[in-house]
Amino acid sequence: MVKIPDDKRVPDGQLSRISQIRSTPPEAAETKRRPAAPRSDEVTLSQTAQDFQKVRELLREIPDVRQEKVRQIKAELESGEHQVDSEKIAERMLAEGLFKDLFSNQ
Repeated sequence: MVKIPDDKRVPDGQLSRISQIRSTPPEAAETKRRPAAPRSDEVTLSQTAQDFQKVRELLREIPDVRQEKVRQIKAELESGEHQVDSEKIAERMLAEGLFKDLFSNQ
């Protein structure tokens, strides 16, 4: 038999606690735990992101089609007053690079 020195012995109070923990089924141990406090996540946006968000909201309010301009051009077309300046259209197409896609495949 191996003899354990007195200074290495576990006190009797701790032995009973250890045996109690070992004999407690895991389900019972779970019910004794306190429920975790609900956690909440938090996001803080930078000033730049907040400004960007405001601009996006303002842009959503702008209609995709300028109805007044559409009505004006329709009225001019119906009355024969609307004149198409083909040179002006071609200049803007060149300035905006709309022709480069047409000629890049050659």
